[in-house]
Amino acid sequence: MKRSISGSVGNSSGHSFTLPFGLPGTIELSQENDTHGENHTEPNTDGEAPMKSPMVRLAHLNKPEIHILLLGSLAAAVHGVLLPVFGLIISSAIKAFNQPPDKLRTDTSFWGVICVVLGIISIISIPAEYSLFGIAGGKLVERIRALSFRSIVHQEVAWFDDPKNSSGALGARLSIDASNVRRLVGDNLSLIIQIISTLITGLVIALIADWKLALIILCVIPLVGIQSYVQVKFLKGFSQDAKMMYEDASQVATDAISSIRTVASFCSEKRITRIYDQKCEASMNQGFRTGIVGGIGFGFSFMMLYLTYGLCFYVGGQFVRHGKSNFGDVFEVFFALVLATMGVSQTSAMASDSSKAKSSAISIFSLLDRKSEIDSSCNEGLTLDEVKGNIDFRHVSFKYPTRPDVPIFSDFTLHIPSGKTVAIVGESGSGKSTVISMLERFYNPDSGTILLDGVEINSLNVNWLRGQTGLAGEPRAYTVQ
Repeated sequence: MKRSISGSVGNSSGHSFTLPFGLPGTIELSQENDTHGENHTEPNTDGEAPMKSPMVRLAHLNKPEIHILLLGSLAAAVHGVLLPVFGLIISSAIKAFNQPPDKLRTDTSFWGVICVVLGIISIISIPAEYSLFGIAGGKLVERIRALSFRSIVHQEVAWFDDPKNSSGALGARLSIDASNVRRLVGDNLSLIIQIISTLITGLVIALIADWKLALIILCVIPLVGIQSYVQVKFLKGFSQDAKMMYEDASQVATDAISSIRTVASFCSEKRITRIYDQKCEASMNQGFRTGIVGGIGFGFSFMMLYLTYGLCFYVGGQFVRHGKSNFGDVFEVFFALVLATMGVSQTSAMASDSSKAKSSAISIFSLLDRKSEIDSSCNEGLTLDEVKGNIDFRHVSFKYPTRPDVPIFSDFTLHIPSGKTVAIVGESGSGKSTVISMLERFYNPDSGTILLDGVEINSLNVNWLRGQTGLAGEPRAYTVQ
């Protein structure tokens, strides 16, 4: 195994040495892997941001598309007005059938033309609403994925040793979380604006027609809102559990495919398939529970809708019988409020998606807010005008964060002079690769110092330091739990 390190910068003279292990830079070597205890749990030292509401920050990320969102909101508001106005048209058309023939022809022709106008408005406003919110949501997904990937690649290597930050889990976060967040800005935001518009228009029409009957019917509508709130609370916990299960299954598939030669050489195809099936079965059971809660909530919403029908007909009939209202006004109130209630009941359908999207948004922002302990994108730190290549490890002690009970180095001292070829030999897990990992500043020592030409590498610019070395590493063997 050979490793050459070239340390030339600017006009400095080039020096090289070879080592029997590997790491990245202008060093060439074959890397033997230490056992890092990848399947152990790392202490929670990530310093992740607290789980707070992400809505304001999502709005800030979508700020460049504010004009698109405003136009989409206008289209959604027009869409929301359509249902109550249609109710007004239906009730007015029903009244027209009780008019004399001449009046009947005039009124029905008028309301027929209004229906055509309503259809034209629908075919313009609804596609515009979904298109505009789709554009804004797509831009947000693109921006979130770019920022998340940038944050991932600049995290320290120790962060990736944690199983929850495995390639499969991070790939799932980039793919699924960003898509889920799009629902908040796309589908759910447009639906919220549409519902608000529907409610306001329905209330105005109903109160103008018969305010007494309208106030009685309004007593039922808050029950739908209470049901939606309770349902969201139930689904919130389910969505977080399901997200973790999907990431676990994705990690198994990613590891198996990336190391398919190892899987095949040990004839482990059946075992891998069984593990993956178990992960997917857990997700399926979670989805079944989520479906039950969502179905009950959605069914309750429709129950409230039909109860509203019954209450409106009963109270309206009593008002007409006692001469406090008339046939036409009852139907105006009925259609306006019932169609508005149908709009509110749609919140149950979006409750599950909203819960998943908020959970995904929190996950994304915790990643974006995490500051890497060894950040290669940072411009701080020293650079040397001339690199000779003298390396010193002085009294270095180190343990991998995932295995704090297993010391790798204890008071380790090593001097590698410039221009020399050095071989480090030892059994697997003895720390051969760790020497290079620490020289590249993949990890920081727990104690002691590492020097390059007499300068402590912790004070050097990380990007510059890694640019002085080159690493050719061996692929890591595949392990199955």
